[in-house]
Amino acid sequence: VSREEALRQRMTPASAMEGLPPKEIQKREAALPAATSAVTGFEKKSDNFVKDLIALRDDAGLDQITGPIYGRTGSVSRAGSRAQALYDKITAKGGFQALQDLRDASKTGGALGNVSNQEGKQLTASFAAIDRRQGAEDVRAAINQAIADIEGARTRTREAYDSTYSYKSAAGSTAPVDMPSAARAEIAKRAAAKR
Repeated sequence: VSREEALRQRMTPASAMEGLPPKEIQKREAALPAATSAVTGFEKKSDNFVKDLIALRDDAGLDQITGPIYGRTGSVSRAGSRAQALYDKITAKGGFQALQDLRDASKTGGALGNVSNQEGKQLTASFAAIDRRQGAEDVRAAINQAIADIEGARTRTREAYDSTYSYKSAAGSTAPVDMPSAARAEIAKRAAAKR
């Protein structure tokens, strides 16, 4: 179905995609297991990362590792050491491993690659703002912004996945996203058999 015809007939995106060429459907079906795994993994890693950010933001020791003096020196208290360890864990991860996993899988997943490139730039900016040399309130505000950016990336990634595979829901055969690995393996086996 051409774009003009879809607009003329007021087709919804799902019904407009029914006319996907067979090769495009085959390509998407072959990428489905990897894309599903990438999106599910990104969502789980994002959730865990947000939990770490919330723990740091709410940690009583954050005041002992931030500011013009404490932000440049090591902490001597137990609470400060705990907050420092969380800070180090977060800055080491930076959310980028989850994005890299998504980017790696998106080589076959279409729109997911575009999403991951955009999100990478936004998250890089967010994490640059979490600088211990600032006051605790500024660090908390930067953490809140990073949380919002991660949650936004998670939502946009899910939307890109759902959009890419919306033709499946029109046919009533969308596989659940949190499918067990055995189900993913079966889908991969069927896709390989079709080639």
